[in-house]
Formats: sequence, C-alpha cells, structure tokens
Amino acid sequence: MQAMTGRFEWHRSRFPARWWAVSTPDRRELRSGLLGGLAVAALLALCAAVYILPWGKTTYTALLPDAGAIRVGDDVRIAGIPVGEVTALRMDDEHVRMSFTVDDGTTLGDASSLEVRMLTAIGGHYVAVLPAGDAPLGDGAIPPERIRLPYSLIRVFQDAQAPVADLDASALRRSLTTLSGALGDNPDGLRRVLDAASALTEVLNRQREDVTAALAMADEYIGMLDSAKSVIGRLVARIGEVETILIDKRDEINAALPLTIRLLSRIAALEPAYRGTLQPLVEELAAAMPDLQELGRRLDVSIVGLHDLGLRVARFADQVADPAGICVPVAGRGC
Repeated sequence: MQAMTGRFEWHRSRFPARWWAVSTPDRRELRSGLLGGLAVAALLALCAAVYILPWGKTTYTALLPDAGAIRVGDDVRIAGIPVGEVTALRMDDEHVRMSFTVDDGTTLGDASSLEVRMLTAIGGHYVAVLPAGDAPLGDGAIPPERIRLPYSLIRVFQDAQAPVADLDASALRRSLTTLSGALGDNPDGLRRVLDAASALTEVLNRQREDVTAALAMADEYIGMLDSAKSVIGRLVARIGEVETILIDKRDEINAALPLTIRLLSRIAALEPAYRGTLQPLVEELAAAMPDLQELGRRLDVSIVGLHDLGLRVARFADQVADPAGICVPVAGRGC
C-alpha cells in the first residue's frame, strides 16, 4: 500500500495536473496556442488549395498521339496570348492525355484544335489553341486528328522505313558501280563538269549585271518621259490657245466681210460726196475683199492642221483631249 502510494505521488510530482486543471492564466495561454496553431494550419491549407486548384480557369483535356516536347508548365496560348498552361501529362491507352487550363473568359468549342509550336528558334514549345465549334467542349477531349505536332526526327525515320524497304538494292548497287566505273575511266570529267558549272555561273552573273544596267537605263528613260510629260502638256495647252485665237480671228473676218459689203453699198449711195472723197476709199476696200476671203480660207486650213497637231501630241503624251477646249464668245461666233 505504501509502495502504491509512493508511485502515485511520483506520478503526481511528474505530472502535477491535467491541462484543464492548470491555473487559469496557463490554461488561457495553452488555449491561445492551440487556436493559433489551428489558424496557421488552416492558412497553410488554404494557400495549398489556391496553389493547386486552378482558380478562375477551366481545365480541358486533349489526346496527343505523342507527348513529344510538351512539358508540364508549358504555356497555352490563343492568338499568341497566354491564357493558361499545361497541368498534367499521363498515358491513356494508346494516347497521351494532356490536361491544360484556359481562362474562364475563353470558351472552347467542340471543334477546337491544337497545335504544338516552337517558342523560339533555339528551343521551347507552347500549345496553340484554335477555338472552333458552336457547342462547348466541356468534359470532352480534343481528338488526335485535330492535333498537330511539330517536326519529329524519330517519326521521319519511322516513316522512311517503308520507302527505303521498297528500294531495289541490286539496281542501286549496279547504278553506283556504273557511276564509280565512269568516274574511274574519266577522272577529269567531274572536274570539267564543275568548271563548266562555274563558267555558267559567271555568264549568268554577267547577264544579271547587264539586266541591272538595262533596268537602270529604263528607269532613267521613264524618268525623262515623266519630266517631258509636263512639257508636252504645256505644249498642248499652248497649241489649244493658238487654235482658239485663230478660230476667233477667222470668225471675226467672216463676220466682217458681209458688214463691209453692206457698208460699201451704202457709201455708194451717197452723192455728190461719194465720187470726190469716198470713191477712192471704197475702191481700196473692194480690192481688199478677195484678200480677206483668201485669208479666211487659209486660217481654216491652219486651224485644221493645228487641231490635228494638238491631238497627235496629246496622244503621244497619253492625254487624249481636245486642245481647243476653251471657248471665248466673239462677234460672229457663239459657244
């Protein structure tokens, strides 16, 4: 009995009381510590959830025939703008199931497709998403036939097995043997072929220089024509002005002839001053009438020739226009 009492006293001295039996300040501190630990644990769990779960993003899947260079964390882009990333890659029968996220503001249709493209010339890849379709993709997966992968050297070797296997090895060997014999019988032939190719290259280079010089000359000629076009335009305008002046003078002469005839008839009726004073003037005017008529006919010929000249010059300058386009009303002619 004393031994049992001694052991109880030893345990009591080792553990003086339960945690709820401690004094009030100690119990308050212990409770605060437990609550603080729980709060820290909850905060860590929340941070882990925020880091792991794609908040504000939608997860889609695609079935790749080959994972290739795609890695978890690679960018997912639409029209070159990052909208998500690759989150998982795992085997699914004969395909690789790729999970990727896209911003909630972007919806993928049931006809969407993917392209794996190079990020830079020295390496790196990203997933280019091409949204299409009227119905949303939802939980469906983008099939392999709508996924384009980048160039793969391994696939090239695999695809080359069939055509290489169809080659006639004996025919190829005979061709190589014949080529080797021809080169052995005529060792200078290959050198002459190379010399001929070099000479042909030099000829083509000279022709290229000649063509360049011809193009430069053509550009200079076109520039001269462009500068001359304005001169020709001014010439056409001057020809039109001269033609207009000649037409006006011809019409004035044609209008003055009948007036002169009527004036002479009226002067002849004036007696007795006509014979002494006006008759010499009338005779001079009458003698000038044929000259005026001949001048009118010559002006007609000059006007026609000048008009034809203006049209020819205008056609030469690619400006087909009537040079006599200006009309000034004068006596005897209207517009």
